[in-house]
Amino acid sequence: NILVAAVAFYDDEGRPGPHPTFLQFPADPLLRGQRVLIVDEVWDSGTTIHAVTERVRQAGGIPTTVVLHYKPEKSRVPGQPDLYAVTTNRWVVYPFKAGG
Repeated sequence: NILVAAVAFYDDEGRPGPHPTFLQFPADPLLRGQRVLIVDEVWDSGTTIHAVTERVRQAGGIPTTVVLHYKPEKSRVPGQPDLYAVTTNRWVVYPFKAGG
C-alpha cells in the first residue's frame, strides 16, 4: 500500500515555520500495526521527518526513515535517518524544486 502525507515546514522562500504543518495525513487505523517507510529527499534540520515519524508512532505504526541527502551538522532533532544515500552539508537543488 502507498499512503501519502503532505507536510510543510518551509515557505516558498525557503524560510522555516515555527513547526511542520500537516496538510494531508493517513488516518490512524491505516497505520496501526503497520511497518511504514517514510521517504523524504533531504534531512536538513530533520524537523519535518521527525514530526512525521512521531505521528506514525502515535498512530501505532512502526516507522523507518529514508532520505537521499542527510545533513548531520544541520540536524536539530535526536537521531538520524535509518537509511540515507549521501551525507552532505551543502545546499541541494532538486530538479523538481528548481522552478522555471
